[in-house]
Amino acid sequence: PAGEAASLTDALDAYERQLIARALAATGGNVAEAARRLQTDRPNLYRRMRRLGLAVSGE
Repeated sequence: PAGEAASLTDALDAYERQLIARALAATGGNVAEAARRLQTDRPNLYRRMRRLGLAVSGE
């Protein structure tokens, strides 16, 4: 129903999407540097980006 809280999965996905988007914006789209800032590796960040529907370029 309208106004009902999102599921935990939806909320976590939205938060993760926001963190990744901010890291990419801060690094000018440099995925390797964004991955370092997020303390993960580049392949994992690409997987997460695909899962979350974020644009994946340069892979």
